[in-house]
Amino acid sequence: MSARTERMVDFYDASRQTIVLSEQIHDISYGIWAEAARGVRFQPWTIDGVDEMERDGALIQIDPGHRTPLQYIESDTTMYEVPLKGKLLLLSVSPEGRFSIDDFNSEISSSSYMYELKKGSYLCWYASPDQTEPAEVLEYEEPGFKASKLLTVGPGINRGFGGHPIPGDLRTALEVLDEQTRLAQTR
Repeated sequence: MSARTERMVDFYDASRQTIVLSEQIHDISYGIWAEAARGVRFQPWTIDGVDEMERDGALIQIDPGHRTPLQYIESDTTMYEVPLKGKLLLLSVSPEGRFSIDDFNSEISSSSYMYELKKGSYLCWYASPDQTEPAEVLEYEEPGFKASKLLTVGPGINRGFGGHPIPGDLRTALEVLDEQTRLAQTR
């Protein structure tokens, strides 16, 4: 069972300077691009006039064949993950321990949904290697990222982190994806 729900957050138009949250339009300001991991970049944004501790987000770009670091939501935070472009897999584990893999392909899928993940969830995005452009995900957090407690682990750590074991199905899926990435990079 995935955390898929009707989309409540999106860019207002192609300029990506305004965002729609629960049918209200807000201007946003961007920070600078930063690298989250090899092949993964993010550009944080804040809502003009709203304290970033309350709510904020990021635009994430994932190069083909790469994945975001695994995250565990440790605080009372809600993460809204909106696939925008490309071929993507969202690997997640619910607070109840249900593992799911959801796929998205902007060439054939409707983008009228998002994923809502809460305290106790694990999440990781993977961009399919059979595309030429980076995939994109819009992320929105309540409370904001700086007020949230997220544990992040990159490739290579398989058993657990911060006192939280990585569930077996998720660990196996990440190991397979990491091996595919490694093999693709050696060709």
